[in-house]
Amino acid sequence: LGSPLTLRNSATAGIISATEREGYEIGMVGGSAAFIQTDAPINVGNSGGPLIDLDGVVIGINTMKAAATDGISFALPINYAKEVMTQLRTTGAVRRPFLGCKLLTLHSVLAEELAKSAWNFPRDLDWSQPGADELGVLVHEVLPGSPVAEGGIRPGDIIVSVDGRRVANTTQFLAELGHKVEMDVAIGVIRGKNCERLSFTVHPTVRK
Repeated sequence: LGSPLTLRNSATAGIISATEREGYEIGMVGGSAAFIQTDAPINVGNSGGPLIDLDGVVIGINTMKAAATDGISFALPINYAKEVMTQLRTTGAVRRPFLGCKLLTLHSVLAEELAKSAWNFPRDLDWSQPGADELGVLVHEVLPGSPVAEGGIRPGDIIVSVDGRRVANTTQFLAELGHKVEMDVAIGVIRGKNCERLSFTVHPTVRK
């Protein structure tokens, strides 16, 4: 629903292709949100309008469409909006955690490639979990002096838990991290070819 091209109360319909399309997949460098992908047209004036399911429930906020193409649009899941509303009501501002690292979802295909090319990638660990394609969160890069660096996490570590809860991809990791700012967070990792299981305490700062 929205007002595309100033045409008020216009409605479009479409199919949901993905519910967790990560920011890096659509060229959003540094983005932490995962988007709903739909082929419902989103034009100028639709942004900010609700994405509604067949039961009339608002499931997202229409955000953007892929440039120079039709039939590929994205909406922000409504849970993200609810988190922002809660913070604004309680603190008057949105505070997001800063860790200081680049993360990648460790898919089974990527794990197989790294096992062949990276000397310190865990080789003895059984990555073949039944029906699982996402195996954890690979720490690709760590900024010197950042919260994760000070906590002891290194590039190549594979994050598998946050505060004791299992995470299999970056979306789950960010969901578990939530808005934990200036508080200790326990992050479990698998490190090196000997598959050491370690736990580090990280103290996220406020993202600027």
